[in-house]
Amino acid sequence: MNRATTTLDRLVEPLVRTFTPQVARSLIQLRADPELQARMDELAEKSNEGTLTAEEREEYETSIRVANYLAIIQAKARRLLTAAERS
Repeated sequence: MNRATTTLDRLVEPLVRTFTPQVARSLIQLRADPELQARMDELAEKSNEGTLTAEEREEYETSIRVANYLAIIQAKARRLLTAAERS
């Protein structure tokens, strides 16, 4: 495990410990609204084409970081629910 992963785990773990099963289920189901998803798709396409403005690149990179962070939290919420179901 690399240092960045360890740091991220340490940042996320206190938050995850506060989850109830209901909160964990809600987080797992969390998705971007259609308008936001369309914007992210547009920015992804422009990024692939190399036509993002500096402002769009910042918006896109920020959205990717947030989405990755959320994906980690969702994975930990799934793990929490799996462990609770086994108990």
